[in-house]
Amino acid sequence: MHDKEITTYLANVLYIASQDGRLTSQELAALDEVRRLVGAKRIHVTEATRLVEDSKFIPQSVGTLGAQVRNLEDMVFVGLADADLVVGEREAIEVFCERIGLTQTQLDQIVREAQVRCSDLELRVSPAPDATESKSDPHDGGRGAGADGAETGHPRQTAIARRACKTSIEDCRAAGIKSVELLPSNRDGEQCAMALSMRGTPLDIDRLPELPLPYCTARRCQCVWIAAG
Repeated sequence: MHDKEITTYLANVLYIASQDGRLTSQELAALDEVRRLVGAKRIHVTEATRLVEDSKFIPQSVGTLGAQVRNLEDMVFVGLADADLVVGEREAIEVFCERIGLTQTQLDQIVREAQVRCSDLELRVSPAPDATESKSDPHDGGRGAGADGAETGHPRQTAIARRACKTSIEDCRAAGIKSVELLPSNRDGEQCAMALSMRGTPLDIDRLPELPLPYCTARRCQCVWIAAG
């Protein structure tokens, strides 16, 4: 797929994830898997997020029929990541399915396969005590690099934010606090669209996604976890 198709592909998936008004840690993990599978770069993520923020956006078919079916599979996968499809997610998926010419029987099969995929994801994304600590170099304040030194386009969390996250989570656990929320990055006027979409959403302190969030649009992640209000 070329750049515009990748952007639309991601926007279709993000649209489904946004239909219930919040992003759970399971949905974020699923979104990250889709991002990696399609080889999305930061520009694709940024443009896809902007598309979905437009109230007039509706999922569009892109590429070959094979790409369209994979897109539908990923839309269902992300929609089911938090265990159920809300009305908005279900309706958008059914409309997209009809648009690309698949039958209800084929959609039912895609749903069954997505449920298996979600179960596998849940096993891989199990709660971990150090979920808030990034695996990146403590001195690296820029975007991530792959094993060959090439830039991946996914930003790193700054060392200060990483320490703040760890301290905050430890303090919350010590105080018996079970839910936290994300305080979005706001330095130098930066506002990560993905972080903003999660603002005010309480998450289980033992099932937090690793920062930076999947689809982070900041140059450097400076988000931190705080006790849910």
